[in-house]
Amino acid sequence: MDYLANLVELILRFSINTFEIKVQLCIIFVAISRSFIIWALITFLKKYHLTFMKEEHAVRYKKLMLLISKLNGEIIWMKKNTSLIEETMNSSYKLFNDMKKRGVDEEISKEALNVAKDIHEIKKEYVLILRGISEAMNLNLENNGMYISDIVNLLEGSTSDEAAEKGKTVIFNNNFDENLYTDKEYFFMSIFRNLFTNSVEAAKDKEIVIDFKIELKTSTKKDINEEYYSILIRDNGPGIDSEDILEIFEPGFSTKINFETGEINRGLGLNLVKDIVENQFNGSINVASEPGNTSFVINIPKNELKVI
Repeated sequence: MDYLANLVELILRFSINTFEIKVQLCIIFVAISRSFIIWALITFLKKYHLTFMKEEHAVRYKKLMLLISKLNGEIIWMKKNTSLIEETMNSSYKLFNDMKKRGVDEEISKEALNVAKDIHEIKKEYVLILRGISEAMNLNLENNGMYISDIVNLLEGSTSDEAAEKGKTVIFNNNFDENLYTDKEYFFMSIFRNLFTNSVEAAKDKEIVIDFKIELKTSTKKDINEEYYSILIRDNGPGIDSEDILEIFEPGFSTKINFETGEINRGLGLNLVKDIVENQFNGSINVASEPGNTSFVINIPKNELKVI
């Protein structure tokens, strides 16, 4: 197209001289050069757009994984609450029967029965919601797993952003003596995210240092030759009071309160961590704390994890 345009222009301007070999070679060279420049520009723009899209998709994927991790933790709580709802419903119905046997006023005993019925309806709706979320989660949980190092690196960004909102900075010191590969990455994300968030929220200083270490160990217990993964997460925060350290894993326990808004932390994070470690991994979690050093040690049997 470039060649034809130049040829027509030269014919109109210089008539028959246009078809001389020298002139033809010149306009062919110009046409090829311009075509090459245009091709190079289009190729660059395509690759730039592809790179940009890949980066955008990577960011979205990270956000999706963090969202799924948070939902995963909430699902665990909802399943536990289902049992609580069932127990409360049974207690209400039992109360109705007891009141009926004791000859309590019929209107009052019916109120107890109505409470049991309402709780039953709540439970049905609750279970439907739980099932819907679980099914949606299963659509996104199908993958081949992740390395622990990738999980920690993913959470470093979100933790740093969270700290920045509070005017703090986070420094991670990671040591992956054993870079575990697991297909239970969302459980690990829930564990690490809660512990990292606790470090950020508890810190009084502007600079937070979080040490992370994972290594494969062998049990030293007599007659037991079991390999397990030991995960250490340590921060330089103010520490946990000795009178609180025995209660930190209890649901609802929290020492974090916003005195300006009166908002109190739910106190579910560490209980969730303990629940996942013990019930999902058959492991254990221990904590040791003093001013400037709080350490959580998670021990998980090797056979509980997918390793390659």
